[in-house]
Amino acid sequence: MSKREWSKEFAYRLFDLMKYRGMSRRDLADALDINPATISAYLHCKYIPSATRILQLSQVLHVKVSYLLDFERVRRRQK
Repeated sequence: MSKREWSKEFAYRLFDLMKYRGMSRRDLADALDINPATISAYLHCKYIPSATRILQLSQVLHVKVSYLLDFERVRRRQK
């Protein structure tokens, strides 16, 4: 999986979790004490979060880290 593909899958997963938890970009950014533009950058595939940030995201979104990272086990979205 290329870096771009990984970023796209991560963005889909993050968006779906935010929607499921009823969180806006601002809500998630506030929970992580970061700028909402950083969340937007993740969702638009401009940045890949660090390992530390992925751990924080998993805690705030109440999922295992593996859920945010293991894309092979999940059915790929159709384009």
